Amino acid sequence: MHTDDFLLVEVVGTGYHAGAGKNDRTSFISVDIVRENDGLRATVIEATTCRDSQSKQKVLAMVWEKSFRPEKLDFVSK
Repeated sequence: MHTDDFLLVEVVGTGYHAGAGKNDRTSFISVDIVRENDGLRATVIEATTCRDSQSKQKVLAMVWEKSFRPEKLDFVSK
């Protein structure tokens, strides 16, 4: 990455879902990262399932998109 590259980072969504059991729950967070000079965008999603206090399963996903243009969005005013 060049020193003149800027990254815009935005938390897109967070939440959780309670399952059938009292200790079943799934939480997630997703983050958009945009490289300003060419519009390359990565969306990172993390989902965590916790069935009890001892066990935890975690999934990470990353999606790349080249056609995104950050100049169409104003991240600062949100």
